[in-house]
Amino acid sequence: MVLAAGACSDGSTAQPTGPSTSAASRSTTASVVASATAPSVPPVDPTDYCAAARRFANVDLAASREPGQLRSAFAELRAVLPVMASAAPTELREDLGIVVTGYGKLGAATEQGGWQWGTLAGAVLAIGEDPTFTAAGERVDAYNRRTCGVVPIGSPATTAR
Repeated sequence: MVLAAGACSDGSTAQPTGPSTSAASRSTTASVVASATAPSVPPVDPTDYCAAARRFANVDLAASREPGQLRSAFAELRAVLPVMASAAPTELREDLGIVVTGYGKLGAATEQGGWQWGTLAGAVLAIGEDPTFTAAGERVDAYNRRTCGVVPIGSPATTAR
């Protein structure tokens, strides 16, 4: 509920007019109050982001052992990560930029290695040692759990079955 006090141009405070205030006057006042208190930037609707986060969480690189599976998994990541980045709320954009870059490096290394599992495993080990990537990924995962109800494949919640 929004409460507002009016002020007159001479600096005095406007006084309520009581029950005789017309409906048109109340409607105009409500419109002015609503427009004055509305945020200048609309809040991000998490629907598009959460849909993309679900797609992202369902890409299981660990199960993609064959070159064709790895190629397909990275094709899905290349499709979904930009959607996540563009739909992300402001507080998550920097972290998502780091995650997108990290997965780009994983994909490039795996592609250079002929889409072989061993190449991906080595690249994962290397990027997993980057504390910036790891911390950003943890914050993205936490946001995805909290806001979207998404639990990434391979997390303790999905492997403890």
